[in-house]
Amino acid sequence: MKKQKTIPKKEYAFRDAYDSLPRKKQQILRANLSRRLEINRESFYGRMKGIIPLYPQFLIIKEEFQKMGIEKVFAYERDSIEAGEGDC
Repeated sequence: MKKQKTIPKKEYAFRDAYDSLPRKKQQILRANLSRRLEINRESFYGRMKGIIPLYPQFLIIKEEFQKMGIEKVFAYERDSIEAGEGDC
């Protein structure tokens, strides 16, 4: 059976949030997410580019970024800030 490809969705990318961290924190975050999600390096970068996470994975990703001081993780959250829909 052929491996199915997943197409990343921009709204679920967390690259901007990841890139906003200092290099050392990026390494820690990547290690923590890889361990908790039980994924390898390739899968991590797929998730970062927008592969839609299952709900439990979504919560883990949010939690790990919150530990690093970032509340708005996914592109759809960050885009709402840029569009003037900030937290009220």
